[in-house]
Amino acid sequence: MVGEAVGRRPWGLVGRTLSRTGDRVSGCEVGPCVFPSSETSIYLSIYLSIVWRRVVCVHPRDDFGRPRLWARVHLSIHLSILTTAIALRSPAPERSSDLKRYSPDIHKPKVDTSPLIANTARSVSPSASACLPIAGAMFSRMRRSMRPSPRDARPSGLPAAHEVQAGLQRLESITIRSQKDANGRYEHPPEHFPGFVDHGFSGFRKWRRTVEPIPTLSPEELERSLPVSKPSAAALASPPQGPVMQVAWLGHASVLAQWDGWSVLADPIFSHRCAPVQFAGPARVRPAPVSADELPPIDAIVISHNHYDHLDLSTVVALASRAQPTPPVWFVPLGTKAWMAGAGVSNVVEMDWAQRATLRCTQGGSSAEGGRRPDLLVTCLPCQHWCARTPFDRNACLWASWHVSTHSAARGTASSGASSSRADGARSCTADGGSYYFAGDTGYCGSVFENLGKVLGGIDVAAIPIGAYGAPGEVWFHEPNHMSPEGAVRCRADLQAKHAVAVHWGTFQLTSEPLLEPPKRLRAAAAAAGLLEEEFVVMAHGEVRCFPCQRP
Repeated sequence: MVGEAVGRRPWGLVGRTLSRTGDRVSGCEVGPCVFPSSETSIYLSIYLSIVWRRVVCVHPRDDFGRPRLWARVHLSIHLSILTTAIALRSPAPERSSDLKRYSPDIHKPKVDTSPLIANTARSVSPSASACLPIAGAMFSRMRRSMRPSPRDARPSGLPAAHEVQAGLQRLESITIRSQKDANGRYEHPPEHFPGFVDHGFSGFRKWRRTVEPIPTLSPEELERSLPVSKPSAAALASPPQGPVMQVAWLGHASVLAQWDGWSVLADPIFSHRCAPVQFAGPARVRPAPVSADELPPIDAIVISHNHYDHLDLSTVVALASRAQPTPPVWFVPLGTKAWMAGAGVSNVVEMDWAQRATLRCTQGGSSAEGGRRPDLLVTCLPCQHWCARTPFDRNACLWASWHVSTHSAARGTASSGASSSRADGARSCTADGGSYYFAGDTGYCGSVFENLGKVLGGIDVAAIPIGAYGAPGEVWFHEPNHMSPEGAVRCRADLQAKHAVAVHWGTFQLTSEPLLEPPKRLRAAAAAAGLLEEEFVVMAHGEVRCFPCQRP
């Protein structure tokens, strides 16, 4: 960890630069190295006391009289920062045997820096020395999860059997376009999202101060109310033939849809926590039904946005590096491709709202009708949400919902205004397949959904979120970004979807509404709207269902 710190200036403005490239410090010829000064240690101590007062004296407590978990984690992080600062404060004694050469043009050691680590550890107390590697590992893991670096990349080495047709098609029938503010951050066009309110950081602080206690369920009640079943490997490997779409809910917003020989995975997350680190943050209340290695070969993966419960580093790396006949193609909104490259994923298509990509199989494969698989049309669509992985990159990336279909060109051009050349190129497809909509994470925006329903022209299955809308006292904060069950029923009607699957509930306790409340409210809202039970389905974790697809 010290070797990493030497070249990365981990303390920023809180430290003082001891040397430039080539200076001699502690018997080593090093690159830029920053250690906290004595004044900095005092400042850190004062800051820690302020943090302690806010965490222990101000924040609400749990049933045992302790600060809530997230507050204790907050305090632990700052304790680790202070401990590491003290541990790195004193330079180690010079030893000629520990001389290590550093390249003058790059700030990375060419050889192992373990003697430097050992010397630094000897100059501090045993407790500080013990905390140093722990804090370093924690910061390294958090850094990789927030913003992976190219050195974390791992090429898959698998041959490409899928080809993305050159050039993205712009759908003129969808008039909503993404736009940026004066600071270069994405924002909601007010003419299309009149009900959206960005509460910002001040709203976040207000919400955290007034957040209601989260009700908890016993393990027995969770097992009884939210059973988790392992989907059949045979069913996932060989989905049914014919005009049928097979859908598996893998928890939270992770959905696997299979039809016409294609397997499309949306927002996969199989980690225990949706957070930068796996020892703190929102944890699963129900385990993942499958792991990345237990999935069938995946052709396409769509990502709605970069929040940790929808874009998980460990899951991305596992899916990108697992052995399957051909690596999947990832479809992400604007601004996310750089993060994916840092995670080691190269076959990424970055898209704007109202853009469509065509995925074509180049190494055989058959459709449900026994012929060549039809082209897969992946369309990036607008929705109402936001993005951030750190406190400093809010809305630096775009958010999106997705429409994936295998409709023939004759039908697709009628609704989306595709060019005649694209139509001629797709008429060779032997099957006319299903239409799938993945809402991702979004608040209810009626006019946008109505527009999409008219343009898309009949959706077979729509995955719509129903959870994380908050308790009554926090609905004001979550309503612009998360859909309630009543809003989900209206969304299905606006999209003209024949079937809907409830997602984004029952896996992570992100807000304070009761864990089992969303499906109850959904069934009541669906009954009030006159829907049949199979028209808006609440699936169990790991459950697999088949839905009929329309044929022209």
